[in-house]
Amino acid sequence: MHAFDYVMTLMSFVYALAIAHLLTTACDIIGAWPRVRFSWLNVAWIFFSLFGVLAWWIGLWGMGDKWPMSQVAIFFLLAAILYMQARLVCLRVPEVGVVDMQTFHTREGRKYTTCYALLAGLTFVINLDYFGQEPEK
Repeated sequence: MHAFDYVMTLMSFVYALAIAHLLTTACDIIGAWPRVRFSWLNVAWIFFSLFGVLAWWIGLWGMGDKWPMSQVAIFFLLAAILYMQARLVCLRVPEVGVVDMQTFHTREGRKYTTCYALLAGLTFVINLDYFGQEPEK
């Protein structure tokens, strides 16, 4: 196993946990459907989070021969922020009572949109730094 494989395995666990939270929340909402006050905005953010995790995982897939190990901490930090954003967008579905996705989005939306904006900004900077360099010969 190469160093990149070792680090990518760790980040894959972080990505898998983020996906697990998103899918568990979707299943909990479906299970509590009669009590749900639905919010398209919250569902859209759940999909944005899912697609973000998948995009990062696929994006890092082919970087094994190109990724300087000095940037491992930066990429792991981005994976952690991606996980936090996915976790923040997931509402907690109570066993009883109304599941109010609209109120959840109004109350918590600023947290996960801020996390998403931070992730987008850092992704932009990483892309400029990484892809703006001349290829090694």
